[in-house]
Amino acid sequence: MRVLDGERVRLRPLAEADLPLTRAWRNRDEIRRWFRTSELIGAAQHAAWWERYRDRDDDLVWIVEEKREAGGARPVGMVSLYAIDPARGEAEFGRLLIGEPGAGGRGLATEATRLVAELALGEFGLRRVHLEVAANNAAAIAVYERCGFVREGGDEDWVIMARRA
Repeated sequence: MRVLDGERVRLRPLAEADLPLTRAWRNRDEIRRWFRTSELIGAAQHAAWWERYRDRDDDLVWIVEEKREAGGARPVGMVSLYAIDPARGEAEFGRLLIGEPGAGGRGLATEATRLVAELALGEFGLRRVHLEVAANNAAAIAVYERCGFVREGGDEDWVIMARRA
């Protein structure tokens, strides 16, 4: 898994040292309410997820870093591409969050989403990237629409969106 470099963000592979930060982000009330499973994540639960994740080759997680003018970058969130199935030409996009206070609403999630979708549909040669989003999460839906995802279905609680090659 490689680093994805954008104009204002850099996506680097998740490392074990990031786990305390990603757990803290995921456990923020204003973030976890948008996940299908919204309970607080304990340290042991997060560590067990990490152990399972490290052995997978169909699940990629990046830390979203905001580039700084003076060089370097600061971690502000995370994003994933998982259930990657080259035979079917599909993958699921998700775990998108901008967790650092003050970092949201500035287009970082949009750029991160675009980078991952373009990697999947370009270099990886997939034909479809899909996601599920809470139907009342207007901000996330707007990000996905800006990145070329269209609604394909869902119900009153969850919307299924996809971007195709």
